[in-house]
Amino acid sequence: MDTSRIASQTNRLLSMHGDDFSVERNNSIIATIKGFFCSKDYPNTIQLASNSNVLENDWLIHNSTNRKYFVRSVKPLSKSNQVLGWMAEYLSEVEYKKSISEKDKSTFSIGAIYGSAIVGNYNNATINNGYNLSEIRSLISSKPIEDQEELNKLIDRIEIITEDNQPVSKGTLAKFSDLLAKHSDIAISLGSSIMNWLTTR
Repeated sequence: MDTSRIASQTNRLLSMHGDDFSVERNNSIIATIKGFFCSKDYPNTIQLASNSNVLENDWLIHNSTNRKYFVRSVKPLSKSNQVLGWMAEYLSEVEYKKSISEKDKSTFSIGAIYGSAIVGNYNNATINNGYNLSEIRSLISSKPIEDQEELNKLIDRIEIITEDNQPVSKGTLAKFSDLLAKHSDIAISLGSSIMNWLTTR
């Protein structure tokens, strides 16, 4: 028997004995198709006719029970380059909601965060806008040994200014200008730290 006849017979059997499923895509019903729930050999799978228009991330709504099934994957049943039907692997609506909930609870551990960053999960985020001096010292520890002493002296000076709320006048940090030009990341992080201090003091 040729494959086109097999596909035709399969579709005919489904049209006579299969259940009706509505296909929901982007919150709209786009079609009604025939299919049936597979046996335990193919758990969480619905077999559909060869002419079914179903994609991953669609919802299949079992019309007689009104239950919804999220389509995780769609694989063809084929022979000799002829599609005989489709196997739609699904999650129940409860399983789908649980998987989304677990994804929302995910957090990320990415070590130390320097500078402006948004930290959180899919739904909640906290903005970290600026550097503190201990973080800048950590940055300095990665610099060449010959520069670390002077950079740490600069941080000591900034620390005294910020802790004692001393006035910052023009030229206060002039002696460190060449060093800051050489290490622009330190200059940027210090600028962020000082601006944060100036706006919250």
